[in-house]
Amino acid sequence: MVIRLALFSLLAVFVSSQEVAVDNVAAKNILGIGRMQAVAVSGRLICNGRPAANIKLKLYENEILFDRLMEEGRTDSNGQFRVSGNKREITRIDPKLNVYHKCNYNGLCYQKFTIKIPKDYINSGREAERTYDIGTLNLANQYPGQSTDSVLLLLSGTILGQNSNDVVVKNLLGIGRTQSVAVSGRLICNGRPAANIKLKLYENEIFFDRLIEEGRTDGNGQFRVTGSKREITTIDPKLNVYHKCNYNGLCDQKFTIHIPKDFTQPMSSSTYFFLLFALISSTSALLGIGRTQSVAVSGRLICNGQPASGVKLKLYEKESTFDVLLEEATSDSNGQFRLSGSKTEISTIDPKLNIYHKCNYNGLCYKKIGITIPDNYVSSGKTASKTYDIGTLNLANQYSGQTTDCLN
Repeated sequence: MVIRLALFSLLAVFVSSQEVAVDNVAAKNILGIGRMQAVAVSGRLICNGRPAANIKLKLYENEILFDRLMEEGRTDSNGQFRVSGNKREITRIDPKLNVYHKCNYNGLCYQKFTIKIPKDYINSGREAERTYDIGTLNLANQYPGQSTDSVLLLLSGTILGQNSNDVVVKNLLGIGRTQSVAVSGRLICNGRPAANIKLKLYENEIFFDRLIEEGRTDGNGQFRVTGSKREITTIDPKLNVYHKCNYNGLCDQKFTIHIPKDFTQPMSSSTYFFLLFALISSTSALLGIGRTQSVAVSGRLICNGQPASGVKLKLYEKESTFDVLLEEATSDSNGQFRLSGSKTEISTIDPKLNIYHKCNYNGLCYKKIGITIPDNYVSSGKTASKTYDIGTLNLANQYSGQTTDCLN
C-alpha cells in the first residue's frame, strides 16, 4: 500500500509538472498574467462558382498539444463569413482558421484546410481593430495541407483521432461498398512481345497503397489483372509496370497508369480497361498514343487587399517522376491570370497550378502554393472547353503544408 501511494504521488507530481510546463494557458489564465489579444477574419467561400452556404469554420489559437477554440461560425447564403475571438497570452497569439466542407467530396467525413492569420492582424484588447480578409476561395481547390477530418471515434477500446483517415475508419467498421476493377493489355519492347513482365494493381491511398492483385505478362506480352476493394467513395486504382526494356540497371524501370474512374464498377460488373503500349518509354505522350486532353485555369491574386501583379504561375501535369510543364505566365496589373495547356495521355491527365510569390515574405526564395485542378475541368482536344476559376486568392494566406521554392 505504501509503495502504491508513493507511486501515485510521483505520478501526480509528474503530470502536474508536465501540465505546467506544456500548458502555460492554464497558468496564465489562473494567475491573470499576459495580455488580452484579439483577431478577426472574414472572406467568401464558393464551390464551382456558386456561393458555399452553411460551411463550418473554426477560429483556433494554435497550441503545442490541443488548439484552443476561439470562435465557431458558418457562412451565410452568399458564402460570406466573419469570425473573431480573443485570448490572454504572455506571448503573441498564433491564430488559425479551419474550414470544413464537402465541395466535390462525397466521403463520410469532411475536407479540411487551414489558413494561418498573419501576426500583424493581431491587436491588444478584447475587440479586433481590423479584419483579415482571406479573399474569395473556391472550395474545389485542393489547398496545401488539406486533409480529411472526422469526429472522434471509439471502437473496441481503440481511439481513432480527429484527423484519422476515413479509409481506416470504414475498413474497420466494415462499411462502404465492394468495388471491382480490371485492366488488360499487351506489352511490347522494340516491336517484340515483352514476356514475364511484372504488374501490380493497387488502390491508391493517402499513406500506403493497397495491393489488389499481382500478375505477369504471358509469352505474347498479354496480361489481365483484376481485383476488388471495399470503399465508401469510388476507389482510385492504378497499375504499376516493372520492366527492363532498353535498360541494363540493377533494378527495374517502373511506370504507373491510373485507371479511369468510369472503369470502376460494382462487384458484379465485368467491364475492364484495355491498354496496348510499348515499354520503350514510360510516358504515353512520347509514343503518340492516348488522347489529347486540355485544361484551363483562371483567377485573381491579391496581397493584403491590393492586386498582386507580376506573380509567376506554372500549369503542370503531374507525373510519377517529373511533372510536365504545360504553360507558364505571370499575373497582370490587376492580379488576374489565365493559363491553359494540353497533353496526350492514356488516362485522364492530372493538372495542377503552382503559384510562386513573395507576399509578406522577404526570404531569398519564393513561397509556393499548389492547387490541383478537378478532373471535371479536363476536356478532350487541344483547346479547353471550360475554364476552372480558383477565385480571388489572398497570397497573405498561410496554408499548413505551404512550401518554399528556390528553383522555379
